[in-house]
Amino acid sequence: MYGLFKAWRRFRRGVAASVSPAVFLGGALLVFVLAAAGWCGELVLSPFSGTSGKGFDEVYVVDGDTLSPAERVTGPIPEGLASFRGEGERLVLTVFHFNDLHHHITVPHKTRGNTHFLAQMVRQVREARAAKGADEAVLFLSAGDDHTGTPFDELLGGNGAEFKVDPVYRAYSAANLDAAVIGNHDLDKGTEILAKGIAQDVRFPVLSANLHGSAVLRPGQIHRALLGVVRGYRVGIVGLTTTNSPKQPEDPGFRITPPLEALQHLLPALEPLCDVVILLTHVGYEDEPAIYGDESDRFLARKARELTSKPVLVVGAHSHSVLNEKGLEVREGDVPILQGGQRGQFLGKSRLDLVRSGDTMHLANAEAFLVPLKKRDDRVAADNPDYGRFEHDGDYDEVFEKSTVDPLFALLSEKMSETLGAVTVDGLDADRTLVERYTGECALANFMNEAIVRRAVTFSEKPVDLALINASGVIAGVDKGSLAYSDWYAVMPFADTLQVGEMTGAQIRDMVVNNAKRIIRPDEAAGMDLKNTYVGRGFLHFSGALRYTIRLGRDAGETVAENITLHGKPIEEQLDRVFTVVFNSYIGNGGGDSCWNGKKIPDIAAEVTGFDIGSLPKIDTGLIYRNEIIADIRTQGGIDAAKGAALDGRVTLVP
Repeated sequence: MYGLFKAWRRFRRGVAASVSPAVFLGGALLVFVLAAAGWCGELVLSPFSGTSGKGFDEVYVVDGDTLSPAERVTGPIPEGLASFRGEGERLVLTVFHFNDLHHHITVPHKTRGNTHFLAQMVRQVREARAAKGADEAVLFLSAGDDHTGTPFDELLGGNGAEFKVDPVYRAYSAANLDAAVIGNHDLDKGTEILAKGIAQDVRFPVLSANLHGSAVLRPGQIHRALLGVVRGYRVGIVGLTTTNSPKQPEDPGFRITPPLEALQHLLPALEPLCDVVILLTHVGYEDEPAIYGDESDRFLARKARELTSKPVLVVGAHSHSVLNEKGLEVREGDVPILQGGQRGQFLGKSRLDLVRSGDTMHLANAEAFLVPLKKRDDRVAADNPDYGRFEHDGDYDEVFEKSTVDPLFALLSEKMSETLGAVTVDGLDADRTLVERYTGECALANFMNEAIVRRAVTFSEKPVDLALINASGVIAGVDKGSLAYSDWYAVMPFADTLQVGEMTGAQIRDMVVNNAKRIIRPDEAAGMDLKNTYVGRGFLHFSGALRYTIRLGRDAGETVAENITLHGKPIEEQLDRVFTVVFNSYIGNGGGDSCWNGKKIPDIAAEVTGFDIGSLPKIDTGLIYRNEIIADIRTQGGIDAAKGAALDGRVTLVP
């Protein structure tokens, strides 16, 4: 009803004085109809029904419309500090945070031993909560991209019928997490599986203020924000998700609006209820239009400061940035911005000293740093000087590991131990593959592209002329010998789907010419540890029907592609011909480093703009890329040179 009143008041103020009575009445009726349909923002606060983590005494969640401005939040509003706190009262807010864990709950290794990333965090948070002072609150937050990246993904299944468990959300619930925001990779498996995971395994608020229109995610599964009460103080946490997220063809109404739009509509209404505001974001740190548009953490921090006078903290993700490693160095004005790398690199820890002055709290001091999480290597002896750098028993919460994570591994073990076939050739190991993927032809990428061309008869109406994959789609190698499901999962853990599109010969030529400029040149490679370095230029690998020469020149600006042939004929003779191409959804949907679709490519001195594959007409098959490769491996009995796992000269480098 309040929404109807707001709609009426806006209409009356805006137009009533300047129109005829008939137009006025007709317009008023339209306003009431639109308001009843949800046109006006309506935000409702309600007690959280789950058993949230131990950071708050009470937890309320904010639900409702953030597509239009809301003037207030309705519901059972908790009493504020003004009524019972005195001048100079103090709250120490300690925030433990991590981001982009990508299902790296525990990472097994048969020789080094298992690394217990999440259990290490749980131990530190548990100890901090046990030792906190009377004026201290300890929060534990995830900034998203919790899914996609290890064999645990398989427990989610490929569709709703195959769903077993959401491993990371079940583990977070047991870890007493206080809140998580939705990241782009949390949507990789689709809204149906995400909804099942939240319904079955989540006991904490999952947040995003800018997700809308899903016919699958039920009301109340993803909240706009939360209001947590601790010692009478009220902490508002707003979740924001990047628009650079997977499309949802099975949920066509689902959409993600720009984060700022939701923040502008939500924060003014929520702000009066908060003593401090945390933006829990998955949008990326830098003001780099080529990656994140204008709505980065830095940008949102500036805008939040315009929307509220309360202390603001940004806990971010998505760009995998390592911020404040040695202390708080990253602020936007007076707003600290936090982020802790990726895949279990760090547990972030910040401390905010909040002091009451008048009717508000002020940020008297802020500290932040990153706690490195240790990797396991049981081969390192106790007398080794580096012994303390590695994880050992006692560094993690063993009770949590045994009660929560071990049962997840038990569910997974049968699937991961399955033998797919045999690798019969050398040269596909990680030491070679992780360098080759950036510097020229890559034997393992060759095999993957040929496998997709072979599998295309099962999903493409037309014969496929060309398959391609980005370098960062190959993140490990395989050794000669028996190949288990888990071995191949390590090569391509992401849940990309296959997309089929069409390109003219002219477009293929332009793509190849552009691709040549994105190679890591020999002079660059000499100074880089490519086996342990992620490079986001988006160098592409092609199936064997395409062959070309890269003439390096003095720099990337002078680098050109020559002698391009497709199916044995010069591409210049086929510029008008239309070819069928297959690529992964990361490329097709314009993933950041997939090809830098129409955007300036970073880390290249020359001004190079990526070829825009993302704008090509295409059909998403819905088939998981990894699963199609696995099907080919099973059909072939393994991986061998005769099936494409070799260097055949399809790319030649000359000075």
